[in-house]
Amino acid sequence: MKAGKSLELLMAGDNVMEQIRQSINDYIPFIKGASKLILLPLVLGVGGVFILTKVFQSLYLTIYPLDAQQLHKEAMRIMKRSDNINRVKAVLKQSLCCDDTYLPSYLSLIAIQIYQDEDHKIALETIEEAYKKVPVLLKREQEDLLGLKRDAKAMASNLGHM
Repeated sequence: MKAGKSLELLMAGDNVMEQIRQSINDYIPFIKGASKLILLPLVLGVGGVFILTKVFQSLYLTIYPLDAQQLHKEAMRIMKRSDNINRVKAVLKQSLCCDDTYLPSYLSLIAIQIYQDEDHKIALETIEEAYKKVPVLLKREQEDLLGLKRDAKAMASNLGHM
């Protein structure tokens, strides 16, 4: 009797498995159709929104270009995210083209020239340019420029002795 019950349970289990396989096979065309009807438009829609965002951002920046302060912030953002010092210097120089009296851009550029590039001659020239272009310097700003000038001269003289 137990062998008959086991055989019945085994047959019932096989029937259940066959029904599950059949149900899955019945849903495969639905899943394929749904992926074409839902996933493809969704992916294309998200991609389209991304592209449109980039296009509108580019247009906005063409109509309303960044000012010196915004460019300086962009340079600092680039510096934090990557080691692309050449890109940072280019953005800082662009900032100074917009407003050649914007001292934070001078200070950042000079610091890069001294400590990253170790181009002390260019740094000293940039310091002199800052003194000429920035009409009024606060005491703290004067101290910053003097400190950078002192560092550039000290590092230049140390390199001369090596």
